[in-house]
Amino acid sequence: MFNEHAIELLVYTALYPRIGFKMFKIENICILAEKFYPGDFTKQDLVRLRIELQHFELDFPNNPELQKLSSIHNLCQGLVKTTKSVVYPLIDRFIRLVLTFLVSIATTKLAFAIMKVIKTISKQNGEWFLE
Repeated sequence: MFNEHAIELLVYTALYPRIGFKMFKIENICILAEKFYPGDFTKQDLVRLRIELQHFELDFPNNPELQKLSSIHNLCQGLVKTTKSVVYPLIDRFIRLVLTFLVSIATTKLAFAIMKVIKTISKQNGEWFLE
């Protein structure tokens, strides 16, 4: 199973608009969807996702609005603004799930950092209740 850094790297290189999707890999996106979101994508959805990604790959160079985007969250907003989220609903779903996942990782890291600070302060004050 991928670790969180590998997931972030795959997602950012596959869906990073700033570099014009030069590292766009349909296979990587499908693997991520299948491994990490099995409850959100049926087998049929995964087949359709692959087809949507193939169409998106052809559509992107012809869409100046999407080419201006510089991040994954901008891509999500851009799909809605250009109504491409209706054309590519599974890509839109995947991006939203990835954004949620990345926020949850950041939130978890922050929570552990805060607990570490609290534990350090409590040790300094002679309080050991967080051991």
